[in-house]
Amino acid sequence: MPHFLSAEDFSPRLVYALFRLAGELRARQEPPKLLSGRSVALLFGEPSTRTRLSFSLAAMRLGAEVLTLDERLTSRAKGETLADTLEVLALLGVDVAVVRTSEDVIRPPALSPSVVSAGSGTGEHPTQALLDAWTLYEAFGRLEGLRLLVLGDLRHSRVFGSHARLLPRLGVRITAAAPRAWLGREEDLPGVAERVALEDVSLEDLLASADAVLVLRPQWERHAHSAGSSASPTPVSYLERYGLTEARARALRPESRILHPGPVTWGVEIDPSLREDPRILVRRQVENGLYVRMAVLVAAGGNLGPCEGDRVAGEGNADAEALGGDLPSYAESPVREEGNRAFTSPLHR
Repeated sequence: MPHFLSAEDFSPRLVYALFRLAGELRARQEPPKLLSGRSVALLFGEPSTRTRLSFSLAAMRLGAEVLTLDERLTSRAKGETLADTLEVLALLGVDVAVVRTSEDVIRPPALSPSVVSAGSGTGEHPTQALLDAWTLYEAFGRLEGLRLLVLGDLRHSRVFGSHARLLPRLGVRITAAAPRAWLGREEDLPGVAERVALEDVSLEDLLASADAVLVLRPQWERHAHSAGSSASPTPVSYLERYGLTEARARALRPESRILHPGPVTWGVEIDPSLREDPRILVRRQVENGLYVRMAVLVAAGGNLGPCEGDRVAGEGNADAEALGGDLPSYAESPVREEGNRAFTSPLHR
């Protein structure tokens, strides 16, 4: 079974197959038990509300046996490596491990369950990128040609790490803007079209030219471990200097959309007066997270195929590609096109 550790493990064809499956699962009042007889372990070494609960509910609704591990109560607290813990899970017969860790990269051992990243340090958060891509697709009916402004703490954000690896391959043009101290290195994520320091540009102009803005939470808890953190903004000054205030939100077009991966610290990155603004999709992101993670768990459990046609080759994780078969690409066949059956949903088998 495959690992899903990075946004690069999802080809465009696989992404759209997961979108379609997520939509079908959402439409069903009682989802089928596609993971009946399988076990899913949740191993979280950092705090989480949305990701942890949505993965747990996703596994339960699909009929899996769910094992919830508090890393502080495992041998990880005694110095056991993540790789050794994953090997123990495999030896005990666990099928899928959902992992959140402070380590920037997850490296499963040879003997391991299928591993799904629920966030790795400042590295990546691939299922957040997937659910945000689906939320944008629903809002606009397309991803090709969309202009996304990513605003906030680029240097410490694993969410940005996955968006920058996934969305450009789906046709989204990303402009990334941050306080200079939080820009990070351009060579780390070459898929980003433009990266600018907020001290050098008009944020209002950036907002006016964007179809959507993804606002990122400042990762205050990680700044103490970063060199040069003394130059960073403070929570008191952040909203006025760099955040999405009510005045700045007026620069966005009525049809533009605002996303945030959560948790939102209202009054820091977004003005509380915007909480009920119809352009904000934060609640929809939470809802979509459940169904996207259900679809990813189905894929991790080996139940996404079979598919018609030849296997896709050459892009992303080879094991993940093998699940996709000859799936419709984002350019050739949108998810909403009911007549295209290149992807055989497990719900119709």
